[in-house]
Amino acid sequence: MSRILPHKNRQEYQTTELLPLSMVNCQLRRICFPFLFSYVEVKGHPDVEKLTALCAVNKDFAASIKSIDLSHFLFPLLSQLPPSHFPNLVQINSTCNQLTIPLITAIKFHPAPTFFFESFTLPPSTSILDSQLLSPSDLAKVVLDQQTVTDELKLIDIGKYLSRGVRVNVLVITLNTFTTPLLNESFGERKFPGLRELSIQVDPGTRPFTLSWLSKLAREHPLLMSIVIQDNRRVRTLDLDFFKREPIIPFLESFVDQVRNEGLIDTISIRSFGISRVEPGSAFTSERFGEWYVSQMSFHVHQWGSGHFLHLAHASFPRIVKLGFSTDRSVACPFDDLVKSLRRFPSLEEVYFVQPISMFEEYIAMQAPNCSNNLEAAIIQYTSRISQQIPNIKTIFIDDQFAPPKKDRG
Repeated sequence: MSRILPHKNRQEYQTTELLPLSMVNCQLRRICFPFLFSYVEVKGHPDVEKLTALCAVNKDFAASIKSIDLSHFLFPLLSQLPPSHFPNLVQINSTCNQLTIPLITAIKFHPAPTFFFESFTLPPSTSILDSQLLSPSDLAKVVLDQQTVTDELKLIDIGKYLSRGVRVNVLVITLNTFTTPLLNESFGERKFPGLRELSIQVDPGTRPFTLSWLSKLAREHPLLMSIVIQDNRRVRTLDLDFFKREPIIPFLESFVDQVRNEGLIDTISIRSFGISRVEPGSAFTSERFGEWYVSQMSFHVHQWGSGHFLHLAHASFPRIVKLGFSTDRSVACPFDDLVKSLRRFPSLEEVYFVQPISMFEEYIAMQAPNCSNNLEAAIIQYTSRISQQIPNIKTIFIDDQFAPPKKDRG
């Protein structure tokens, strides 16, 4: 079950000309209308009244609404959204992070089939989960977008929700120096209804862990299609030696060996990597890793070196869909070198840059002196050229929220 949300800002290359909606005919406007208003965000009490009034007088508008966002303080007003006004409503989203008896009652008796919550505060209230108050199916409508677990107790706590019907889309396991590893052999026997993605957050002090549980967990969770391992500090990165500790994390072992043999071990580090599951019936399988393959990598570059590390990455991970980059402040990545390297990945669809100021500097200098925002113009020019020269890249993200990692990553 995927949550319906508005599209986030991103650059997506389009080869065909787009026309304003007002310029096209009435028939196309009617076709587009349901998509334009499928998601509605209610921010305050007046919005509730306005929304119900609009739906009462405009049946087409009401019929187009499939998803409604209600902040936690508005959830008590759920009863003021008459089901008859929203005939095609499929989900209600909320920022509530703690269940209460009134909230559970409202969910139970409202006809909307799904209620999305960002996450729940742990541990849950003992009174809420009293078996006399809740039957095993009372929370079957509830889906958690993402739930973070940091230790064994939190894993037990979230299990109390899941045993009463709650589903979880993304489970985040945070591992650090001081906790007993959660990802042991028995992890594969746990049940996480609805699980689609597993995110494993690590740091250099994380105790070595095994992925021997992967096959068993995958068999029990047919919807699980993605597993991501990343540095939970974000502003730093992991040396490649992190992936050579015993027990060795599979998937990256041969790549790390090749990088070391080529004398490039100090030129890059890894922000994150992800593996994906082949679609049922797919002809693509790996003798070594079964139905899983590396689908995304995010590198931090200390020395560009003509991008040779990307040649090795392609040889090891030919089916990569998503690539990410950040660089030391002094590192320059020539545009032609980057494009040549990216062309090697036939499945590549997404590229994202983290604090890419050094990569755009040569384009900033090209902008006219009277340009009000040289950096913005440089980004547009840089990303547009990438999209034009590599048409299979559909999306380019720019993340400027964090400063790039320093060479000292201790």
